[in-house]
Amino acid sequence: MNRKERMIAQMPSNYHKDPLTHELKNAEAMELDRVRAQRQDVFLQFDPATATWGIANWEKIFGIPIDETKPLQERREVVIGRMRFSDTVSVAKIKNVASAWSGGEVDVKENYERFAIEIKFVGKRGIPANMNDIKQTLRELIPAHLGIDYYFTYTVWGEVKSKTWGALKNYNWKEVREREMV
Repeated sequence: MNRKERMIAQMPSNYHKDPLTHELKNAEAMELDRVRAQRQDVFLQFDPATATWGIANWEKIFGIPIDETKPLQERREVVIGRMRFSDTVSVAKIKNVASAWSGGEVDVKENYERFAIEIKFVGKRGIPANMNDIKQTLRELIPAHLGIDYYFTYTVWGEVKSKTWGALKNYNWKEVREREMV
């Protein structure tokens, strides 16, 4: 039963077959559906992971330059990564921020001999699309006296060796290097 039918069912029975009542309730139902959809859309803006047109507000709140040329998902990752900032920097915090931005799992290690943090992107192969944003955010997060080394995972020859050229003919070498070979 749709909204219009529910509205008419709640009215006295002498209105159930009246064409004018049906037209009025149909118009009311359409307007209520439109308002409900708008309300749901507004609620989506309260979370940066689901925000669309409201992502610019989140960027303003966290002092992130608004760049509407970037894909929405990258802008969301920037906001979520910034939300995870805190005063105390730990390996867990760096891992949390880096994984939020890259959209995949990240390994973080402290290299005491080199005074550096090593960040290895292991959840997705290749270089994340928004790597410049990731670098900028992590540089702001990690103390200035520490260096940052980035490592990326790629498909190695041993994984490709068992494939035929025919099985890989639809991919260029970059795609082969950056995708999981099954």
